[in-house]
Amino acid sequence: MQTPPLHIGTEPPVGPLFEEAPPPPGSPRQITWARRRAALRRFWSAYRKDKMGIAGLLILLFFIGVAIFATFADDSGLKITEATGRRLAPPSLE
Repeated sequence: MQTPPLHIGTEPPVGPLFEEAPPPPGSPRQITWARRRAALRRFWSAYRKDKMGIAGLLILLFFIGVAIFATFADDSGLKITEATGRRLAPPSLE
């Protein structure tokens, strides 16, 4: 894309190509978070175009959902084993 020639003594050109960018946020922390959000948007837009990546993400989410649902589907919940012996006793056949 070529830029239009500048003529000395005239007003600078205006339009969408020549508008000034908005000033960055004030504090360094705001600048850091703005950059992180922009990087995340770029990453997600590139990631959405990769079909294998999306398929892997869906499979991962499926297994996470199954693991979470399994704890609620079982009647015993998170109680997997029940110790019947004395506290701090060594292992035995009883």
